[in-house]
Amino acid sequence: MDLKRVVVRLPGSKFGDFLMSTPALQGLKLRWPCVHVAAIHSGTSLPPWLIDHPLVDEPILDYRPKKISGLDGIPKLVRTLKAGNFDAAIMLQSRTRYMWAFRMAGIPIRIGCSDAVVKGLLTVNVGENRDVPDRHEVEYNFDLMRQLQVTGLPGPMVLQQSEAATDRVQELLLPIANHKGPVVALTATHGGSSRRLPRDVFIAATREIAQTRNAKIMIIGSEADGDYNQTIADELGTRSLNLTGKTSIATLGDVLKRATLHLSIDTGTSHAAAAVGTPCVTIFPASDHWDQRVRWVPWMVQTRLLGPQSRCAGCKPFECNRKSEACIASITAEDVTKATISLLDELVSEPHPSASEHETLMPQ
Repeated sequence: MDLKRVVVRLPGSKFGDFLMSTPALQGLKLRWPCVHVAAIHSGTSLPPWLIDHPLVDEPILDYRPKKISGLDGIPKLVRTLKAGNFDAAIMLQSRTRYMWAFRMAGIPIRIGCSDAVVKGLLTVNVGENRDVPDRHEVEYNFDLMRQLQVTGLPGPMVLQQSEAATDRVQELLLPIANHKGPVVALTATHGGSSRRLPRDVFIAATREIAQTRNAKIMIIGSEADGDYNQTIADELGTRSLNLTGKTSIATLGDVLKRATLHLSIDTGTSHAAAAVGTPCVTIFPASDHWDQRVRWVPWMVQTRLLGPQSRCAGCKPFECNRKSEACIASITAEDVTKATISLLDELVSEPHPSASEHETLMPQ
């Protein structure tokens, strides 16, 4: 096997999904140093985290507005793939659309995991069941990449950072530059498939953390989270620094690196924090995500995990009917405070330990 050009169908379309694919991309680059890696993103535009990423030589947009479904628009994608003259295609998330596209483009090596009727379109079909996971998403992605002679173990996630953004980060963090205590980065909202934790829980927890541990709460979010996060900032007063809408992909990693720890639900920012080595307190509000926590926990950093103490009526393991929020309501501000202070006290005495440690603080 001599690989010169490989196209990768990325898992999902969210920031965290991409970050959890980067150890697999890194493994590919290490095994085949001269390989040209193209990465397919499905949507209406290329996301900022894919542009200029050091592990992606060529981002490919599979333009798919909501009105397009199934195999619609596939001829254009096939033409792009044929022009790319790829030696291999690998689907970190297998979909019928891409199995057909890779076959129609004549790519000789087609790797994925599928039990669909058309699974014969793959030349290598790796058996796995991510819906009932027994390992991390990073490990699932890396195991697929092993079919291209990638060896060893997956390393840290890779978040692109820009030296040119340093001045901007210093400007953003100037209000807390002289703060002597810990800094807790808070992402109270989410951009993925998780469910939101009540804002009052974060307000009560961070107020207690700020008062008892002399901590500054650095609030992070997109412009869309402005009103929601401003309410938290108003409640915390001078104990907070509200960076909502002020960070970018270029500055986010450096901002998170300056934090003592990151507090959030299971969302992309927790994976960004892990990528730069910042310990995490991660909350899984819904039972189905809690059941799959081994798959989504922040990778290779010290972590505290929180989940529901009870299930909603009618929900089964790994399934959520979304008809109630009893599971979410069972996670209290006291639970969040206890988990955060536990990790914070450990980090203040022994900052950012290199060994990965995951501690679960809730029963199933």
